[in-house]
Amino acid sequence: MRDNSVEYMQRSRLYYKAQGYARSYRWAHHKEVPFSPLEKPLQECVATIITTAMPNDSFTRELRSLQMGEMKQIPNSLYTDELAWDMDATHTDDLDSYFPIRRLTEKVKDGQLGQLAEHYYCVPTSYSQRQTREFDAPEILKSCIEEDVDVALLVGL
Repeated sequence: MRDNSVEYMQRSRLYYKAQGYARSYRWAHHKEVPFSPLEKPLQECVATIITTAMPNDSFTRELRSLQMGEMKQIPNSLYTDELAWDMDATHTDDLDSYFPIRRLTEKVKDGQLGQLAEHYYCVPTSYSQRQTREFDAPEILKSCIEEDVDVALLVGL
């Protein structure tokens, strides 16, 4: 069987070189990881979703910014057309494959998860560690603290 997977790291290096950048793309690296174990059972936790898909097609490449959506209003789809993902190996026709809000709702009904937060988050793929670290992540953290979120499911496309 032939491997048709995208060689993401090599492709990114070649892209940056072709664009004339002096340095190759540098992936985020953190000596300290800001994750921690749960302090209470999952059945008592409030959960949210953070995705790199955008709410709709008005958020084209130039207009992407951090967006919040309401968990009570499950979208039919999210905008993924201008994002870089292996379109030969997969698709985004199935919302649950990259935004599992229906599955999380089932887990709440089954008693396996406490509840869903009021909001979910769409984070732009700006390829900027600084943008994410200094602007988007602090805004999401502030909102999650205000909503008493215990668990954030990060779903990158």
